[in-house]
Amino acid sequence: MGDRLLSTFFGILMGFCVPLFLWVLFAEHLTFFILVPILPIVGILIGFLFGVFRRIPPYKIWVSLLIFTIFIGASIGFSEIRDLMVHVRREQVAYTLLMKYPGTKITEKKYSGGNGMEYPPNVTFFIEVDTSFVEMAKYFDDYFGKNGWQKRHSDQSALLSWQKNNTEVFLSNKNRRSPTIEFRVDYWGYWLTLFSKI
Repeated sequence: MGDRLLSTFFGILMGFCVPLFLWVLFAEHLTFFILVPILPIVGILIGFLFGVFRRIPPYKIWVSLLIFTIFIGASIGFSEIRDLMVHVRREQVAYTLLMKYPGTKITEKKYSGGNGMEYPPNVTFFIEVDTSFVEMAKYFDDYFGKNGWQKRHSDQSALLSWQKNNTEVFLSNKNRRSPTIEFRVDYWGYWLTLFSKI
């Protein structure tokens, strides 16, 4: 295989994996990278042109594949570690907020990483308390109000929500005959903002 062809081949590989790596580094979801593939297409085109004009060293095929594999592996590895890290942090934040109310018993816990579009990452706790939903709602309304949270929804018998920065808390009692209450925290912001104080 000629030097120009090798250089072009490597350019195309790098044109795909470098934008992918940069996207994964800063964005939590691949949704827009996949649905609006401007970055990979532009990257591949630039890599192709650099290769054709021999601006990229014509590494041997196996070296090119090794470098490509390292970039892809780094992208996947970073994504997995970051997702685990923010998952733990989100649950910790939600748990800390929930346990402000005394006598709370958690019966079930769910985590969703969201989809990068209309569904944000969220943590949901299904809980039982010794008091009524109305008493719990009043407690959290008072607590959040004193700590700078803005009320979004207010129905003392079924649903309340408060928002502060990019975090929104929902307290709901969908089935009023059931003792189970749902406490959900949505995280709308950029994942790095999760590590700032709420």
